[in-house]
Amino acid sequence: MRRCFLSSQGFALRVSQSGKWTSTVYGRRADAFSAKMKIIIPRKRAAPSDSGTSQAKKTKTTKAAASTEAAASTEAAPIQEDSPSDSGSSRAKKTKLTKAAPKTPLAPLLRVPRDEYRGIGGDRYDISTWRPVERREANFDRKDPFTRTMINAVPKRGLDDTMTTMSTSTPAAKLLHHDCTVWRASSQTASTLYEKGTKLWTRQNLTDIEEQLADCKNRRVFTVRAIDGTTLEMANPMFGIDSPIWKPYVRFQEYWSLVKEKPEGPEQTYLCSYLPSWSNTTARSFRGVITDPDALFEKKKLAWNESRSCALLRMQLEQMPAMKRAEKIICFGLGDICRRPAEWVRKHLAKHDDAEARFVRNAMIQHAIALTLAQICSSSSSSGARGRKVKLLAQDPDYTDEAKEMLTKHGFTIVGDYGAGGFAEVDNDSVVVSLFVEAPLKQIVADIARPLMMISTGFGVFNDSEKPFADADSPRTVAMWKEYEDKIEFPVSDEDHEIKTMLQDVHLYREVCLGWLPPFAMQTNVLIAGAAPKRLALSTSLEA
Repeated sequence: MRRCFLSSQGFALRVSQSGKWTSTVYGRRADAFSAKMKIIIPRKRAAPSDSGTSQAKKTKTTKAAASTEAAASTEAAPIQEDSPSDSGSSRAKKTKLTKAAPKTPLAPLLRVPRDEYRGIGGDRYDISTWRPVERREANFDRKDPFTRTMINAVPKRGLDDTMTTMSTSTPAAKLLHHDCTVWRASSQTASTLYEKGTKLWTRQNLTDIEEQLADCKNRRVFTVRAIDGTTLEMANPMFGIDSPIWKPYVRFQEYWSLVKEKPEGPEQTYLCSYLPSWSNTTARSFRGVITDPDALFEKKKLAWNESRSCALLRMQLEQMPAMKRAEKIICFGLGDICRRPAEWVRKHLAKHDDAEARFVRNAMIQHAIALTLAQICSSSSSSGARGRKVKLLAQDPDYTDEAKEMLTKHGFTIVGDYGAGGFAEVDNDSVVVSLFVEAPLKQIVADIARPLMMISTGFGVFNDSEKPFADADSPRTVAMWKEYEDKIEFPVSDEDHEIKTMLQDVHLYREVCLGWLPPFAMQTNVLIAGAAPKRLALSTSLEA
């Protein structure tokens, strides 16, 4: 018996005795069509039997024909050889039934020539080459005898699917979402929240993440709050480790990282303005510290105090009312004063005899300037009080243990070991010193407070590669600067070349002018507790 499988396009495909496909249609393998419609064509029509057979034989023949029709209406499998275990009588019985089977009702309907075959749509194919002899437009008239035979021979759903596919000239266009990315949605959300006055940072969140990282050894997860109010839990990779080589610190995602530059990390963190991150401490611990940092710091501090620039700074600040009301001075990112430089830095400074001293020189001068500010605030009079104690705080996650110990002896209080606690200390009665900080200090301050004075770099947003600076300005900081008096260049004498080179881009931003009202206060109930000269003491959401 010869089997002919009809594809969804109406092509007839032959099967060999071994059950493998032997034909190809238009360069494609026949098994690609997977035989949606199948029909069995007898190899040769059986002649009607003239001999008088018994009624039992006719019954058997009728059953054999019925089984043949059932095979045509279901999934037809390739012909397989009989198993060796079959008995001889079984083989004879099968052969007898095959020869005795009368012609099936499909044969007169198909009228298949010996050298041609007609598909469902009326196309004629050469059975030797399986190339079209005559092609017609597909016709799926269910009244057609051939089509009706196909409907009866294959599952109804399969034929309907085939007819629907072939009868549709233009498939429905698929809606593309390639531009609807998570980053585009999150950046738009961040911009919308920002314009509505949502804070990127709060004093509570900064304090909370600092405490979590300080308890790194005993905490399984860290909790982070996104700007849209959602809470994220992040696994702690250093949980339970006694001597970790990875130190946690707070990595900030400032305004431009939320709306312009795609943040690093998973999509769930796109709306987070702060995240825990990790720094490997092996290389820095291996390098160690410089020789006798205490003596070197005393030398640099003395050189600053005797410089013309220090005298100019004292003259400038002693005339400012803000210095008389300052309660604390908070320094950010002044740099470590004890660590030895990296190998590439030592190669760059190899031509100098004091390479290590040059590496920590700027950091030591900046700390000496902070000590001068504390002395000016302490010596100034406020309400008749003299000699008051002004807090001197310093935050830099890069501090070594030796630097922390040495700075503490000189009157500093180290805060924010992990990079967030010091920002929570900023309030309306503080002086902020951030010369070259690697954090969005201006944006954080714009959200939480209005200090009496800020000593910081000038206005800047993007570098030459259109990437935002670490302490870049934002729309909110621009509004904050307008409420301060005109910025003043840091007073430096031309005689001090090294100091002038270091502080050439540093400015003094003086106290807030009278009548200042934060943008958030327009949306909340603001209680004016009292007005000092040229400044309002506010109880607003900035104190949160």
